[in-house]
Amino acid sequence: MSLQIDSRLSFLEHAYALYEDRLSLRSRVLLTAASVDAGFAMQLFRCITPPRLNAATCQDALIPDVHLYYEAVGKIFALQRAANQATSTKSMAFQQLQEIAANTSSPVQLPLLAKILESANLSEMEFTSLLNTLAAAIEALPVDDNSFYGRNEYLVVEARVQLERLAQVKEVSSYAFTHSVHDYLQRSLRGTHCEDNEPKDLKELVTLYQSLNRRPGTSDDRVEPLSLPTSLPPIEPHPAPAIIGLARKQRNS
Repeated sequence: MSLQIDSRLSFLEHAYALYEDRLSLRSRVLLTAASVDAGFAMQLFRCITPPRLNAATCQDALIPDVHLYYEAVGKIFALQRAANQATSTKSMAFQQLQEIAANTSSPVQLPLLAKILESANLSEMEFTSLLNTLAAAIEALPVDDNSFYGRNEYLVVEARVQLERLAQVKEVSSYAFTHSVHDYLQRSLRGTHCEDNEPKDLKELVTLYQSLNRRPGTSDDRVEPLSLPTSLPPIEPHPAPAIIGLARKQRNS
């Protein structure tokens, strides 16, 4: 993708590539502070509002990369749990994680949060509560094909498999979460697709549905499989390739 160097989009591209947007800069400070002064880092973290990402249309060339924020969340949560402090402080850490889950507003956030929950050493009660909070957030996610098909894969499915397996390990029900993901997949797959995203024709679309229905995990038997489509969804022109993690893309090229 080529952008004019004096355009607003070009400035945004360079900012994201260098992680110089406001959230990334604060997250970098948190990660640095965490290795120097854990107390200060935990205090600073409480001042950062969990991000609520806007839906990206097919006309948008940039999709936010918030992986640094979630990396910082995982680090801070581990510090708070490891600290030999009062129960109220530990409870505060969990409440912050609840707030982050409740503010999930884009599919790009789901695998990042799933990774944190996998390593957070949560109790069964805590994990169930967070899973239900996340289920409610997913029910409110808008159809956003640009973010839905991120990194050339379906990020929601990746997160679903991770969290369903974790629910199985902890022996708790994932029904509400699985049901909300199922509903979101139905809405997204039948919603408007960007022309550069998969699939390309009805045969590919049917194959995709069948593949998603066979994905490994521990999906609750009460959740029906995705119903196969009989026609292609609406296609919207996409003027430029979506950019997810520009610096990551540059490193891999």
